[in-house]
Amino acid sequence: MNVFEKISAGIRFPNGARFLAICVGLLLWLIPASTPYGKAPLHLPCPSDTPPSIGWAVMWYPQETGFVLQAGRELLARAEYPAAACYLLLAGDDAKADPLYLIDLGEAYWGAGEEDKAFDAWEQALSINPDWLELSGRIWKAYAEAVRWDDAEQAIERYLFCAGEDPEAAYRLALIRAARHPGDALELLDGLKSAPFPYGENSRTLAAVIRAALARRIPEYIFAKTGEALLRLKEYRLAEESLRLAVERNPGYGEAFALLGMAQEGAGEDPEESYRRAVALDPNSAAACLVYGAWLLRNGEPALARWWLLQAWTAKPGDWLIASELARLEVAAGDILRAEEWVLEAVEANSSEMEAWLALAAFYIENDYRVENGGMPAARQAVLLAPDSDRTLDMLGWGWYKLHDFAMAERLLRRALDINPNSASAHLHLGLCYAAQGLTAEAAAEWKIALTLDASGPVGQQAAMLLGG
Repeated sequence: MNVFEKISAGIRFPNGARFLAICVGLLLWLIPASTPYGKAPLHLPCPSDTPPSIGWAVMWYPQETGFVLQAGRELLARAEYPAAACYLLLAGDDAKADPLYLIDLGEAYWGAGEEDKAFDAWEQALSINPDWLELSGRIWKAYAEAVRWDDAEQAIERYLFCAGEDPEAAYRLALIRAARHPGDALELLDGLKSAPFPYGENSRTLAAVIRAALARRIPEYIFAKTGEALLRLKEYRLAEESLRLAVERNPGYGEAFALLGMAQEGAGEDPEESYRRAVALDPNSAAACLVYGAWLLRNGEPALARWWLLQAWTAKPGDWLIASELARLEVAAGDILRAEEWVLEAVEANSSEMEAWLALAAFYIENDYRVENGGMPAARQAVLLAPDSDRTLDMLGWGWYKLHDFAMAERLLRRALDINPNSASAHLHLGLCYAAQGLTAEAAAEWKIALTLDASGPVGQQAAMLLGG
């Protein structure tokens, strides 16, 4: 007696339902037997936090390219990159000749941290369609993000050959070249002098710094000054490259090590070794002592910070930057009056400098201390000295916010952003101004811009916190 006879004999079906039972049994037996790999579906081949919605189809028909591609792309959209790459790799040979497939595979590898495999996939896609500008642009930006400067240079040149004029790409190429071969960057920088903000202004500034440094004809000095200029542009990775070349040429260059530490800190790396080398090599350097002391203060070592900051003050008395850090130290220690003395002394020594007045204004306004009688007069003086500076207008607008005059604050902050649309601080403060007026959507929009502009910095971190991130 076969299995179907046993089923029908063992169960009494009314109304002659034996035939129906046999059909059901046959169907249950045939379904698993009809799968390509035996009598039961396969397990999902790629572990993921949440299986793809089409996972059932992949289990039954893993050889079907469409199913595995759909599963991989769904996981890619959910940012489950290792699982997405795993599914995409199950695709057949026909898919692997499709540039769109290779782009998705590259994105999955990139998200999974497998940079070399990502670049291999993207370059293969570009070889199939060399004129694809969007892909070419994605590749050069990824090479720059991965700090693969040689590859980035070649990729940008390839992109510009097809795209023609593109200020962003040309500017990035000029910066990379400036960090590694300062003299060779001048032609590119000069070509960008009339480019839109901020490319034109930054290019003019950087070109002037490089020309002045080249006049000294000292290689390590040229790299150090170029690195310092890149630091001011917040190009931390490129500044690090330039300053690394400076200290390679002169391992006894204390101030270059101090600047290297600043670049490493800006890039999210540990700068302690560079700062220590800087003060060991040049303990009388105000700059080296200042950056090391400021770093120690931020890292919870106020006693050591005080010692190095006082060393910096001795080397350069009256410097407003040193005074600002000493004031910050005293505020942390709870001595607001002593902190005020430091910044007042700096202004007295530098009464014609906007930066000193701006530091004084920041001390009062940021600490909510004598905002009206101390912070606002200092901020107004800074604006008088630099009426076209987004930073002075931002500080004055921030002061009006603290005094709850939101209309005046908004007006000044908008002026600051007219001058510099990339001021993360002004966007942050404008968002707070909107929030105080109940304009929550407008506030969130400004904070998102601030976060984009200063993702790893203190302004970006505050914006993320306000956004609930």
